[in-house]
Amino acid sequence: RDLELRTETGVFLLRYLIRFGKYDEAIEKGKELLEILKDRQINRTHALISMLVGDALLKKGKLGDAEDFLIDAIAAFRRIGEHDGVVSCYNRLAKAMKDVSRFSRALEFLEKAADYAKKHGLDTFLGPLYGNQAVILIKLGHFRRAEELIELAGRSYETHGANSHEKMQLTFTEVFLHLQKHELERAGRGLSEVQKVLVESGDPRAEALFHELVGILKLKKGEAENALHHFRKSLEIGERIAPRSEIVNQAKRWLGEAYLVLGELEKAADCLRESIEISDEMGDGYERAAALRALGHVELKRGNREKAVKVLRRVSDLFESMGNEFEKAVTLLDIAVIAAKNRDSRADTFAAMALRAFELSGSEYWKARAAYALATAYGAQKKYAEAFRELERAEETFSKFGDEEYIARSNELRDQIDAALVAVASKEFNYFFRKDRIERDEVKVKLLLENFVRELDAVSGLIAFSDVPGEIKVEAAYNVDREDLTPILSEFDALMAEGRNVRFSSRGNDLRVRFRTATGNGFLYIKGNGRPLSKEDILGALHFSDLLEYLFRTQPLSRNEGRTVSIVIPSENRYIVTRNPEMLDILAFIEKISDLPLPVLIYGETGTGKELIARYIHRKSRRSSKPFVPVNCANIPTSILESELFGFKKGAFTDAYEDRKGWFEVADGGTIFLDEVAEAGPTVQAKLLRFLEDKIITPLGSRESRKVDVRFLAATNRRLEDEVREGRFREDLYYRLKGVLIELPPLRERRDDIPLLASYFLEKVRTELGIEVTEITRDGIDLLMDYPWPGNIRELENVIKSAAVHAGAGGRISREILLTLIGDTRGTEVKKLKAELEDIEKKRILRVLEEVGWNKSRAARILGLSRQGLILKIKKYGLTSTAVRQ
Repeated sequence: RDLELRTETGVFLLRYLIRFGKYDEAIEKGKELLEILKDRQINRTHALISMLVGDALLKKGKLGDAEDFLIDAIAAFRRIGEHDGVVSCYNRLAKAMKDVSRFSRALEFLEKAADYAKKHGLDTFLGPLYGNQAVILIKLGHFRRAEELIELAGRSYETHGANSHEKMQLTFTEVFLHLQKHELERAGRGLSEVQKVLVESGDPRAEALFHELVGILKLKKGEAENALHHFRKSLEIGERIAPRSEIVNQAKRWLGEAYLVLGELEKAADCLRESIEISDEMGDGYERAAALRALGHVELKRGNREKAVKVLRRVSDLFESMGNEFEKAVTLLDIAVIAAKNRDSRADTFAAMALRAFELSGSEYWKARAAYALATAYGAQKKYAEAFRELERAEETFSKFGDEEYIARSNELRDQIDAALVAVASKEFNYFFRKDRIERDEVKVKLLLENFVRELDAVSGLIAFSDVPGEIKVEAAYNVDREDLTPILSEFDALMAEGRNVRFSSRGNDLRVRFRTATGNGFLYIKGNGRPLSKEDILGALHFSDLLEYLFRTQPLSRNEGRTVSIVIPSENRYIVTRNPEMLDILAFIEKISDLPLPVLIYGETGTGKELIARYIHRKSRRSSKPFVPVNCANIPTSILESELFGFKKGAFTDAYEDRKGWFEVADGGTIFLDEVAEAGPTVQAKLLRFLEDKIITPLGSRESRKVDVRFLAATNRRLEDEVREGRFREDLYYRLKGVLIELPPLRERRDDIPLLASYFLEKVRTELGIEVTEITRDGIDLLMDYPWPGNIRELENVIKSAAVHAGAGGRISREILLTLIGDTRGTEVKKLKAELEDIEKKRILRVLEEVGWNKSRAARILGLSRQGLILKIKKYGLTSTAVRQ
């Protein structure tokens, strides 16, 4: 009886010591009591003491030891059948893990608590447990699952009852979700509901949280001054409760964010540093990283761009270490915008990574923010078609959410891209259609018209001419229905009779332009897409008509008998440049098969342009407005290629926390292109065969099949018939793939294209690098013609770039410069350019890895590679760390 009384008294003493912050005494006393009880039968007192020692250890930040004691308490509560004690311990562990940003572990404990509560009929525990899970998932950006749990919590409260405090906490959680998703109206309605019951609750913590959330809402609405008032109120209440608490920490951080928006940088920095200090004391990695991110923006506003980017990259690493892909993506978005403004070529990579994460989160708004950043990056890289596509995607969402700031930013970006597109188009036309290069033929004129119509985002176009009065001939038509032909041509005579050069429709979205031919007049017709044509569109049409006038006045129509013409085909802001007969046959063949419902297999050596041809097939097809999804099988480990292509269900494997679409579903309605398809393993090959047979895919871990409408293109640099013989590739899949086979000739078999391609790449260097090299000398061209080009077109492009750098502004690319890069192929010493480049790459990768302590994620970001791409290169070069080598 004395022992029982002593231990019960000990429990009261432990509670007292913990309440007044005497954690070391509580831990020592609790361990003494457990030592006394170790040979006794486990009872409720034993469980309570273990739980309280665990609580004290948590307060001291000793998570590992605390977890051991709380797990002992759980075992003890289970043994005596006190089920609410089990749930309470799991909840304690979850809160502790959440407070130090170990979110995955916190979710694990909450899920165990919920499962245990359901199993033992503790229904009243379920609502709060679901709500706590939802809060963590919102922080992680898993919005869909958070919404499901909020709904489950609400249903639990309806069925089993809940007090006003529990209901208010659930409403706070919903508001937090809406704010993270930028659903500001819904967040405002939720806060209005809370305000009605807040005064009655008398809960200062709830009041502080209310002011914090109102402040965030005001800040997101652009009302920074108003937001400051609420953050100060939250801070004031928090400091009364506990001066170094979670409430105070968050209020300090948000005050810093508000001061940042108002341009009060010193105040912002002070608040953010205080938040970081408190976060360090509490072990709150999430708040620390968020405050550090805001400090990065303070540095950016001070003009310290490099320092800002360095801070933001560090923040990205911090969120990644927590498993918080959403906040990492928000940070990458910040980096992408900075990179785009400074014409950093990695801007689109950062933005695309963020977009992928936001697509998984289920947030329309954040997807739009990523699309805007991607559009900015593409605009800086002169990828105007991609920029417009992403911008339109973003604008629609910003309008839906009523985000005036980003609507204005989008309009400004659209104007910038419009202006740049006209300037670049003029420059490219002036380059590609010089007198020494252009020849008029029906294929070329049709392609020119098609690409010009696409550039204007118009519907259709037509070029006609009349060399004999009363006789009109159609030179080329794109997307013009036969029944529309007569009304269009009737406009020709009217335009000639009026003596005008330009004529509009009444709504200003159709355009007719006159030009002169050798013995008569020509006529360019453009049908708009319903929107009025801009000034830039009209200037572009006039410029295009100047080009047509040059063609029609200087050259008769060639029917391409010798097929020795130069064709330039803009495709996704890239160009297929050739006058080679075999390549021209391939392009003509693509015209015929572009819409056939057959797979296409493209064979060619490395660097021959297989992906470019695949993109051209897609662009020529009726699917051109739908996604084109390229996947390089060689860059994805065999172990995950199946899940990348076909998607997976939640729980299909470790880390499969939610359902995810594969690339086949992403490409639905469009085209998928599998490069290096020979690298696919047996399982993937079997699934590809099933898709090709019945258009059905099955995500990993799912029993349900799905039908997708996808055009299938594949490429390889290996002979698949050899792979079949060696047993590495399925014979039935091979015969399915080669429904349409396109074989691309290597550059050594296209020698007549080498001067054309060299000039094209030289102009790219002028445009992209700003190096105004004048020309390639005649003997330099001769050397290029003699070289065997094992790396094909890609190698030629790299050589021209390197040679231009050596030549410098105003210089010429001479034979001597080229000899330092590729050697004299007619001599005995042929330098291996590819080997040299690989050696340089190998040394750079190793240097960066050593600098960052072999942190592959950080190294990949510095090198501009994906993490998986870096791992593949480490394996390729057989790299090991200095420590391992020693």
